[in-house]
Amino acid sequence: MLLWSIWACVESATPPTSLPGEGPLTVVVAETPNLLAAELVVPGAGAVDVRCVAEDDEGDVLIGAPRGELANVVGVAGLRPDQPYQCNVVADGRSTQVLVTRGLEGRNPPSVALEGDRDDGIWTVFLSSGMGMLWVLDPLGRPRMAVPVPAQAHADWYAEVDGTTILVGGSGLEPCWMDPLGHVLLRPEPANENHHDGQRLGDATLLLTRMVTDDDREGFAVEEVGDRGEIRWTFGSAEAVALGELTDNGWEDPFHANAVRPSVDGDSVWVSLRNLGRIVRIDRETGRVLGALGPGEAWSTPPEGATINQHDPRVLPDGRILVLDNGNSLRGYSRILELGVPEEPGPVEVLRSFTEPGWYEPVMGGVDELQDGRWAITRAHCGGEHCDHNDPEARAQLLVVDPDTSEVAWRLVFGKGEGTYRARPVDPCELLGACSLEPVDTGLPEL
Repeated sequence: MLLWSIWACVESATPPTSLPGEGPLTVVVAETPNLLAAELVVPGAGAVDVRCVAEDDEGDVLIGAPRGELANVVGVAGLRPDQPYQCNVVADGRSTQVLVTRGLEGRNPPSVALEGDRDDGIWTVFLSSGMGMLWVLDPLGRPRMAVPVPAQAHADWYAEVDGTTILVGGSGLEPCWMDPLGHVLLRPEPANENHHDGQRLGDATLLLTRMVTDDDREGFAVEEVGDRGEIRWTFGSAEAVALGELTDNGWEDPFHANAVRPSVDGDSVWVSLRNLGRIVRIDRETGRVLGALGPGEAWSTPPEGATINQHDPRVLPDGRILVLDNGNSLRGYSRILELGVPEEPGPVEVLRSFTEPGWYEPVMGGVDELQDGRWAITRAHCGGEHCDHNDPEARAQLLVVDPDTSEVAWRLVFGKGEGTYRARPVDPCELLGACSLEPVDTGLPEL
């Protein structure tokens, strides 16, 4: 096994470089940290084009992408485990074909059951804390990316996608960006441990949440971290409590900040405080709390819009906020809320909501709005001893829902004890080069 097949948040090994020379077109296939990807190296070549087609499905087409500035090194991602792909390689007016096959090297993929048609489904990325793996699954639930994560597993691991890069982080896992091959592109090495959430801003800057201890009790901080780990902006709960801008409920962990999101204008951030049932807005210039979203707050929700133990608020471009309202044992169910939130303090409107029978998960999950307006929901499930109040027979699920009709168009159900803190939808063509899932005439000869 090559060293590149082992991944951690460290800089990747130096990749092959272009070699001068002429002669037959030679292709070297190298392993990558992503077990379901490969690097195709054509020594001495200029620009290289690669297109791979699965032997069992001519509609499963993968387009290779150059690795950085190395025109003669092309990465192919999105391979299915143990499925041969016929790859047509073209360079300098010459072409050849190679077979590429990758496997999971003894690791078990997530066990899932599909409900619905794959045409209604989505590709998803998530970190499985139980397995210590980063996965991408296609709409049929098949693995298309598998990167081992050699860190002690925690329940709050997250993965966020930005085009062709993935940001991973969480408790015990230093935030870093990786490419589709699993190579680490940047690790800012923040001075403080990240918990629960991280977001990439417009450049190589991270917005992170972390827990801090104030007088033997848990507080929280929000930090903007530069590409060298320098802290460019920070907010701490202790000062806000001293100023009377935050209320301490007296618990050992009074706030439990589990998400941070930039506002639409970027001048402030929304921070989800699970244990207060509030989402607070903080001005980035002054560090002052502008107010909170909740009943009786500056952004006042009606009673039917109150959140309990909420997770993953998503601030949409038009100012709406989607949020997973987890609920508690007294209410007994979880739901998704779509809130109409004005830019300035004022009344908040409940626009739409979704729940379904048997859904109650107080400590995990998330939601996204897809380009077609549907909602992608992570119905996470916390098992283990610290979650014994949950249904032991419940299963983590990924759903695609029509928010107007509450119809579930697609669902992946995980096996017992499997799942994730939250999953994100991905564009398979942009991230992995999986740009066709329909039968096409590839024009490639058989080997």
